[in-house]
Amino acid sequence: VAEVAELRGEADYRFVTLRWEYPNGEPHSFHVHYCELQAWAPNRCRTKLLVMEDGSGVGPSFGPSLRMYTVIVNGLKMATNYSFEVWPIQHKKASTRYLSPPPPHIPQHNRIIVTTKGFSAKASLCLPDVTEVEVSTGPFFGGRVGVEDGADSGCWLDGDGASPKESYTLRIHHGQCGSSRVNATTVATYVLVQENLPILTHSTRRFLVLCTFQPETLTVRAGSVTTLYK
Repeated sequence: VAEVAELRGEADYRFVTLRWEYPNGEPHSFHVHYCELQAWAPNRCRTKLLVMEDGSGVGPSFGPSLRMYTVIVNGLKMATNYSFEVWPIQHKKASTRYLSPPPPHIPQHNRIIVTTKGFSAKASLCLPDVTEVEVSTGPFFGGRVGVEDGADSGCWLDGDGASPKESYTLRIHHGQCGSSRVNATTVATYVLVQENLPILTHSTRRFLVLCTFQPETLTVRAGSVTTLYK
């Protein structure tokens, strides 16, 4: 059985799109094996059997020899490293839903590491009394974006879990939300992005947003520093 070629992955927030090439005329069945990569060892490994008899996932042919295949692996965690391996299987085994073990030596080009997207934040407007922060959450975000320890309802906003929008803008009033004055022209605010309330999960992120304004020229410098919430 031939080997897959040009395995690559495109990450989203909760899924990865895998693409690879394989010779024309060969059986259209593959195993996709993937694991979460933790500091100590791979974890929560799964294997999926892909039988592409109906043509789904089969892309264009690259000349007489190779054809592209595509599959979306769903149900992944945000901001997580995953390893992916793909190997072909004989059609007879695929038709019986037989999950064969991987070959003893999978070539390096049949194994890739992909990191799913996580939350990100950047200041989009810096004024003496107000900071606006644009937070990328991904679609269907039902969590909360808010100033850390900001008890006032004007210091946070809730996402819409039914909406496909991928970003939210939080307007922070410095005096109301407890922002800190670093110097005469710079304000610091900690912004917390939570996927599930009130639990702090793996995907929770804490951003230090620094806004520097220059009143005379109205020039804006904006930035953020990301930290894992502990």
